[in-house]
Amino acid sequence: MTRAGSRADPAQFPRGCDVHAPRLLAEAVTSVILQNIKVLAVGRLVQMGQTLDPKAPKMPVATLLMSPEDAQKLELARTKARSA
Repeated sequence: MTRAGSRADPAQFPRGCDVHAPRLLAEAVTSVILQNIKVLAVGRLVQMGQTLDPKAPKMPVATLLMSPEDAQKLELARTKARSA
């Protein structure tokens, strides 16, 4: 489980991939984008001024500490995955 203060390797899952699939399948279809990125916070996505609705679907988000260059790599991978 990812927690604040830990390190993470952001990975890309192909569109339609079930991220809850068995571990071997998940490893076979992922691409690691960056390595050893510090996790600052983990929680739910909440817009500023919005009240957290306990019935709302969970959308886990993580705040990562990275260089501008690494942020560009991550965004490029996300953009490429959307267009595929």
